[in-house]
This record gives sequence, structure tokens and C-alpha cells, in this order.
Amino acid sequence: MARKYEYIPGSGRYAWNLEPCEEEEFIAAYVEVSRFIPPDQMWRMRLEHYFFDQGNGLAHAFLDEVNAVRRRRGLDQIEIRETDIGDYARYAEKSTKSDRRRQLCQELSDAGDKVLAERRVRARAEKQRLPPPHNTFEEWQARKPERNADAPLSREEVTRRLSVSRAADSPRAFHRNLQS
Repeated sequence: MARKYEYIPGSGRYAWNLEPCEEEEFIAAYVEVSRFIPPDQMWRMRLEHYFFDQGNGLAHAFLDEVNAVRRRRGLDQIEIRETDIGDYARYAEKSTKSDRRRQLCQELSDAGDKVLAERRVRARAEKQRLPPPHNTFEEWQARKPERNADAPLSREEVTRRLSVSRAADSPRAFHRNLQS
């Protein structure tokens, strides 16, 4: 599943948690054009650091940059659509994802163009079989005010209410209420 999320809350910066087939398609497409990207490009260094080395999700900005290179080379664009979230996308161990991505990148870099194209076709076909999302990111965001209204009280709010309640229950407050 490609699950869209905002990686810095409130920033409007989004990324995708990818399923293995989506990772394979993206990495194959990246490998296909990586020789045309100068190594000193800052976005390339950040993509390799965050996506391949740290195992983070794929930021929209990086996807846009790779698609721009592909467009200049006359190649098809990588499209990611939201699907239902699977176990791999939920898996929180980033080092495992990072190791898998680096290994896959190396494997695809060593493969010929024919093998690379076959792997992308197979990954795309598998990606098409992924189920649609129960809720899209936009639907989840739209329901956020409802969830927050039903959310339990924060620790600070509980402490404040408790202190107000204790002050009202104190003997002095009790005597003041009797005199009124």
C-alpha cells in the first residue's frame, strides 16, 4: 500500500509508505535514470540519505524530482496511488527497510536494461492488484476535528481539573458554601 502521510505535521510536506512492489517499481525507475543525475545534486543526496539509508517514506518532492529527470529523458512517469495499508508499510523497523532498499538498488543497478524493464512491468502489475484504501489521507484529515473532539483529556487538562475540584472540595470552600 502506498499510504500518504504528512512527515512534518502542519508543513504540507507529504510522503508515501510504500509496499514492496511499489518500492521495486520506484527503485527500478530511479536506477534507470540515476546515471543522468549529477552526483552533487542536493535532492539526490537527500533522497539517498532519507529513503535508502534511513528507510523513511518516499517524499513527494523526491518523486517529483525523479519524474522530472524521467520526463526530460522521454520516459514514463512514476505514479503512486493510495491503496490499503499492508503489513510492510506498517512495519516500523526502518533499518530493515533501508537494508532491503539498498540491496534492491544494487541488484537492479547490476541488472541489464531488459531485466530492469521486466522487473518494473512485474512490479506495476502487482501494484495494480493492491486494494483501494479504507480511507484516503484527505478523508482522514477531514475527520480530524471529530477525532480531536472525542479525544481523551490531556494530562495538563486532567491536572487542572483535578486541582480545581480539590480546591472546591477543601474544608474552607465547604464552610464558605454553608455560609452562603
